[in-house]
Amino acid sequence: MPDAILIVGEDWRVRDANQASARSWHDREGPGRHPLAKLIPRSADGSARDPASVFVDGRSCETELMTSKKSRVPVEVTCRKALSGGESLLIIGMRSIVERRQVEERLRFQAKLLDSVEQAVTATDLAGNITFINNAAAELFRWDPSRCWAGSLPELISPEQDRHRAAGIVEALASGERWSGEETIRRLDGGEFHAEIKCAPLCDENGSVIGLIGAATDITARKRSEEALQTVVNETNERREEITALLESTRYVLERKGFEEASERFSACAGTSYGLQTASWRCWARAGISRPS
Repeated sequence: MPDAILIVGEDWRVRDANQASARSWHDREGPGRHPLAKLIPRSADGSARDPASVFVDGRSCETELMTSKKSRVPVEVTCRKALSGGESLLIIGMRSIVERRQVEERLRFQAKLLDSVEQAVTATDLAGNITFINNAAAELFRWDPSRCWAGSLPELISPEQDRHRAAGIVEALASGERWSGEETIRRLDGGEFHAEIKCAPLCDENGSVIGLIGAATDITARKRSEEALQTVVNETNERREEITALLESTRYVLERKGFEEASERFSACAGTSYGLQTASWRCWARAGISRPS
């Protein structure tokens, strides 16, 4: 809706108006006949409100006014005094903010949605300055909104040894790429945790990258479980190697003992003291001993 402009006198009646105002804000009673009070919604108790409480020289404000169709519309109002022919006039500019309110409402709704998820969601501009942070992210990063943090978010949450790689990731995102992975994140209070992160570029209506958005999940407990499990696996492998060596030793001893017993049997059946190395396998069979594999 185009800006409406009204010129009112000291009696709060419209002296003149542009076409936008005539179409939307008052009926065509003619200059000097339309009371400005008709634009102001009544108070909760039904009483009329004084125009002087809404239209103040030098002040800009947001309020609701009644259109000529008796509907309430949120507007931004600015007022300036002027003199004309010895009469004090008030020039009032009115701009509908319906669309802006709708956008703000959508943004508030989206922010509530993002606050309801368990993932830590943050958005930044291309310089890394935070433009949005949900409750989960504020808690996870130990973010204090009342404190002014110097530096970009990647610099603040990346350990010093990882900052160069973090800068490379940001550069890739700024070029339109997506990124996901596991990283060690430094909290703003100095602590660290392991996180699974997914990042994507934020684009405007023309497709130009204007910022970055990321979602992080604390996987510290999972990483600890994985490390504990790996420790158990390593210890199990070490035990298995020890048991395998013990079994090999036991097998060797048992095979050696069987060899000695077989030698005695062979000597008894063959009537000779030759060793097994030069004996006939037929004598082994006669002694009831199977050939070793």
